[in-house]
Amino acid sequence: MPLITLDNISLNFSEKPILNEVNATILKGDKIALIGRNGEGKSSFMRVLAGAIEPDDGKVKIKNGIKISYLEQTPPEDNDKNLFDIVAEGLGDIGEILTQYQQLMTEEKLDEAAQLQEQIDQLDGWQHLHKIETLLNRFTLNPKVILSTLSGGWRRRVMLARALIQEPNVLLLDEPTNHMDITAILDLEKMLKDYHGTLVLISHDRAFIAGIVNKVFDLDRGNLAVFECGYDDYVKRKQNLLNSEDLANKRFDKKLAQEEVWIRQGIKARRTRNEGRVRALEGMRQSFVGRRQTQGKIKIHSVAEDEKRASKLVFELKKINYSIADLQLVKDFSMLVLKGEKIGIIGGNGSGKSTFIKLLLDELQPTSGTIRRSKTIKLAILTKCVKC
Repeated sequence: MPLITLDNISLNFSEKPILNEVNATILKGDKIALIGRNGEGKSSFMRVLAGAIEPDDGKVKIKNGIKISYLEQTPPEDNDKNLFDIVAEGLGDIGEILTQYQQLMTEEKLDEAAQLQEQIDQLDGWQHLHKIETLLNRFTLNPKVILSTLSGGWRRRVMLARALIQEPNVLLLDEPTNHMDITAILDLEKMLKDYHGTLVLISHDRAFIAGIVNKVFDLDRGNLAVFECGYDDYVKRKQNLLNSEDLANKRFDKKLAQEEVWIRQGIKARRTRNEGRVRALEGMRQSFVGRRQTQGKIKIHSVAEDEKRASKLVFELKKINYSIADLQLVKDFSMLVLKGEKIGIIGGNGSGKSTFIKLLLDELQPTSGTIRRSKTIKLAILTKCVKC
């Protein structure tokens, strides 16, 4: 059963085509991975599905009565509401009433709370209250905690709970595993495997999507290709297509070079009987200029050791401590970091991984202890809130 149909959808940002006359159908029960390189427009495609932006051309047809929930790539950071209120927002009007009721009960304004009870009864709202509490427990979230005090991974869980409280027919998830620790990712993977609705998912975690999806939407240079298969089969088919495309481009370029040599031979090319060949060459030139090349693979270069330098030191930490209020995140920690080392920092959400990085970068100061930094090393940081 078609839930969402895309009919010749086009979307452009400035001069760059993001979606080029895209046609696709999302069926009930589909679990779709939306695949594409950074900057291809995956998040924009997701926002079109969610109705957050309108396409420049074409139509998005949504079946009547369909609920769509959208988890955006970057969770909010400056929200000072408590977690109960944020999850309840996903329910719309009834959620707002339940939030008011909880606030009045907390403030012991029982008469005003009793007036809201009648509204809740009429709207059959108590079941929704139970759903909120169940989801908060499922994600081990304290309803009284303020969102802005949480780490990125915990904020991610809160916004996922907010999306799920609506019990949507279609769930759109843009990089749901961002900032999550390993345990949370495994829990989310199990939940999505058991999810009975329709799912469209963006993720760079191959193992995560391989265990969930049954269909792949491949967004490549503005064009959308639909692969009716799991992720592993998609990878093989996509590579075959790229190899075929590369071979065809090489043949085209060879032919174009031959024709360019011919056109420069002089008067022979301008004879009447060769006008068709000249027109064909003009067409080939336009095709070559208009071809959107596949971007090369990302290369990650390691830093070579420089024997000429006097020291290989990058960081030296001596018995550093760091606390926030009564929570100690770093305790008597010492460490030596040398050039060329590749170190992974692993820990649960909220355990202080980002705080540790900020200590290294001198953005935070330790409560006690010392951090020595190389004066010759140039540092760069890729933050976890970069939008793809």
